[in-house]
Amino acid sequence: MVDFASKKSIQTLLVASCIIFLASSPVKPNNSKLPKISELYPNGIKFDVFRNNEKVGGHAVRFSYLISGSTGVYSKLRIKVRFLGLLVYKYDFESQSIWSNGRLIQLEAKQDENGQGDRVNVEKKNSRLVVTSTQQNNHCALTCLPSNHWNASVLDKNQVINTLTGEISNIEIENLGKFTIIAQGKEISAYKYRYTGDINALVWYTVNGRWVKLQFSGKDGPNIDYKCIQCGLRVDGKASD
Repeated sequence: MVDFASKKSIQTLLVASCIIFLASSPVKPNNSKLPKISELYPNGIKFDVFRNNEKVGGHAVRFSYLISGSTGVYSKLRIKVRFLGLLVYKYDFESQSIWSNGRLIQLEAKQDENGQGDRVNVEKKNSRLVVTSTQQNNHCALTCLPSNHWNASVLDKNQVINTLTGEISNIEIENLGKFTIIAQGKEISAYKYRYTGDINALVWYTVNGRWVKLQFSGKDGPNIDYKCIQCGLRVDGKASD
């Protein structure tokens, strides 16, 4: 269990958990017709994080709608790993961002791993996004998006801003087809995707672009599973979304 606490493993897990992409497929959404964020996730998003069927943390996102018309997004991940009842690893991640007309305006992200902290900041400057971190500096076009799960516009991208390191991450995605999974305590239909490149994970999305499941293999072998507690699914008993 201690191996799971390695920084590389945790960083790969977190980036995977914070990203939505989509390979070319018959269910690829038209971004101009996607539901509004308030319709996709009216009560925010919440996942429990498990390793070997043992809960080790949680990941939650909430949205605020500003008078200016912008959207504020707050994301939080907490992981605690225990061995023989003792806390052997603690990881905290938080990010706050502001969006306007579907584009990122500003982002601040911070992580604390057993007391060691890192930060990433993104700011719109003139005709580009400037990314600064404790590890490196980068920049990209205004259309770049950070690693996240809620913004379906990222489905058309093959690069994202890594909110852990400040890097520009490259990814490839393979559509593995439609499956029945459990989310919010009920069976639903979702599409499963395999991510390779700078991100390696299995992720499931509904046809409307809701993120409903994640699975990732840690360096020490066991799977880490994100189980949806609240991910915007309807509560009318329907089996699909």
